[in-house]
Amino acid sequence: IMDFSSREFYDSQLVADGSDSSHCLVGLPGVTSPRPTESRLGFIDTAGVYGTGSSIAYVASKAALNGITLSLARVLGPEVRINAVCPGFVEGEWLKAGMGEATYNAAQEAWRANTPLQTTNRAEDIAESTVFFLVSAPNVTGETLLIDSGMRLAQPRVQVQKR
Repeated sequence: IMDFSSREFYDSQLVADGSDSSHCLVGLPGVTSPRPTESRLGFIDTAGVYGTGSSIAYVASKAALNGITLSLARVLGPEVRINAVCPGFVEGEWLKAGMGEATYNAAQEAWRANTPLQTTNRAEDIAESTVFFLVSAPNVTGETLLIDSGMRLAQPRVQVQKR
């Protein structure tokens, strides 16, 4: 039985992906937004939104970070805006090495086949969304942006022949 109230639980579970997410709030030094507020952005992923991932602990840790985003935005506003990006499938060698080439290719193809935009993310896609939140969204705080090619909208598609 896990003791959900222990410090050890939070230390082990909230960093279930091997990184200390409390250090993942980033800003762009030297870049100013139209409003005199500071902006910080967390990098989470879609596991905390979809409830899917490598383990229940991983999903719970990501969902907790989504909640922390809301809480920090409430507490730190108006001086600081807090938002998060939650990327879906991100193309790259790191993911391919972790999954193995065959699994990676199958997952990428399935993602493309099932998302409304029929694409996966490149690092540049994530970077553009990050810059948007940090620089071009002065009235946005407490939000999590799903960068997932519409996977949240995906449903099994029935092929209908056009007449």
